[in-house]
Amino acid sequence: MGEHAEEGLNMLRARQWGQGQPGGLHPEFTGFVNDEEKMRALADAASAMGLNASQLQVSNQGLLAPNVEFANGWPQGITAEQLGMMPHLFLPARDRRPQMTADGVLENQDQQIARMTAQLRERGYVTDEGEIVNVLEAHGFDTRLPEVKVRVERWLDGGKDEELSRISIAPRRGEVAAVEAAREWASDVDMPAPDIRQRRDLDAVSGVMTAARNEIGDFNRIRIEMPDGTFASA
Repeated sequence: MGEHAEEGLNMLRARQWGQGQPGGLHPEFTGFVNDEEKMRALADAASAMGLNASQLQVSNQGLLAPNVEFANGWPQGITAEQLGMMPHLFLPARDRRPQMTADGVLENQDQQIARMTAQLRERGYVTDEGEIVNVLEAHGFDTRLPEVKVRVERWLDGGKDEELSRISIAPRRGEVAAVEAAREWASDVDMPAPDIRQRRDLDAVSGVMTAARNEIGDFNRIRIEMPDGTFASA
């Protein structure tokens, strides 16, 4: 079961970062080399998914997941289609919270993301191909149908719906081996070769500098009205 969980984590990560890669998979990517690269990737992923960056979290190993702190409500502005692809939000409350490890310490964020994702894998919501199973469709709610989409979005806005409220992705069997394997998987980042890491470090620094220049440029375009009625740039 531990190997099954690890394979699912690796394939999901490869698919999450596989845009533009052969077969839509990027198995060579094994994690971020610095915080700048990680934050830029998180922002890019959120933009591509039509989400705010605060609605997602990403581990140092490169595993994306929704920010489960919203799970007692819902991420503001989320659509029915987006919700279906966020099965983490339908885990039981105990599984959405950080848990104690076998060593008696609380999971860090990387371990929590990996463990929750491994639990989804064991419960049938991450396929062998690294694809997320649409949780709403799995429970008979096809949001491509206008009436179903309206129903789900009404529920997201706070309306009552007993059937939707009963959706919960609970365990089907013991998961101890899968959970321990996931935490071990998240214990470190498998760094790329030094030359590749150096190039990615430079790319990250370049991205930060570009963003800073853009912000400075935006600031310089601010027009301020002077007391004599003329305008000046900030």
